[in-house]
Amino acid sequence: DGFNFRKEGWDKGAGAFRLISYLRWGLKGDPFYTRIGSLQSSTLGNGFIMGYYSNESSYDRRKIGLELDMDFGIVGLETMTSNLGNVEIIGGRLFTRPLSTTEIPVLENLEIGGTYVTDTNPDNRDSTHDGVYEWGADITIPLVKMDIFHWKIYGDYAKINNYGDGKAFGTLVSMPNIIGAFGIYAKFEKRFLNDQFLPNYFNTLYEIDRKMKPASFYFPT
Repeated sequence: DGFNFRKEGWDKGAGAFRLISYLRWGLKGDPFYTRIGSLQSSTLGNGFIMGYYSNESSYDRRKIGLELDMDFGIVGLETMTSNLGNVEIIGGRLFTRPLSTTEIPVLENLEIGGTYVTDTNPDNRDSTHDGVYEWGADITIPLVKMDIFHWKIYGDYAKINNYGDGKAFGTLVSMPNIIGAFGIYAKFEKRFLNDQFLPNYFNTLYEIDRKMKPASFYFPT
């Protein structure tokens, strides 16, 4: 008699469907990958613009987001949106492997990519015009790509509209799928940042900060 289930948040709206966090097909880096629901570590490219972004500011404020990646060999794309119910954060990376048909060891995997991410209305108020977008380019060379181990080197450039820009060079090693339960990632990166620029602007805590602090807070003019 002294035990009761919490009813708030379950008796209306999605109800018991709130138990489902996400649906996924494949893994990031597969020829075809998609995920719908909560986005807990959404990353485009090497993460210099968007890295480990989450659309969950809290369990009770979840959004239904979408990731969709397709790799056709010579070209491919990575896409994401934070909220299918409203246009908020949208991003994508288009890349090509210009040497994929040469069969040159290592260099045949070289990728040249371009990334674009925008947050159309961070504070969700029509009376303000605080939309922010960031674009960039990268050169990435996967040195090892196995099912259990990845290693790549890369160079990135990014620019935030009306603000600063920056560059980064680094290496990333990862074991993305350990017994199907978790992954391990390690990055070493050297950054060259100009004024009014933040690397990994769209990050894990962005969804919490976006309504509180517009870009002008970080980059006063």
